[in-house]
Amino acid sequence: MRIKIKFYARFQEYFGSEIIKEIDNNSTDTLKSIAKSVTEDNPEGQAFIFDDAGNFYDYVILMKNGERIYSDDADEISAEDGDEIRIFPPVSGG
Repeated sequence: MRIKIKFYARFQEYFGSEIIKEIDNNSTDTLKSIAKSVTEDNPEGQAFIFDDAGNFYDYVILMKNGERIYSDDADEISAEDGDEIRIFPPVSGG
């Protein structure tokens, strides 16, 4: 199965703008485990997304197919073929 992961703003500096992840069709990977997998090659960038306990920071904004996913739920929501996961840093500006 193929899943598209998109990073925005500062997160693009660490991971690029888009990653296509191939996952075993029988996999029950969650949004959290997929995000950990695609960010593990860049520990510095991963440290901006996950805390020391391996949980998303509260400020990280997650979306699955355009729908907001709260970080506390990301370990319970599975990915499906064709899903698009978007990961945003905190929104700021004026």
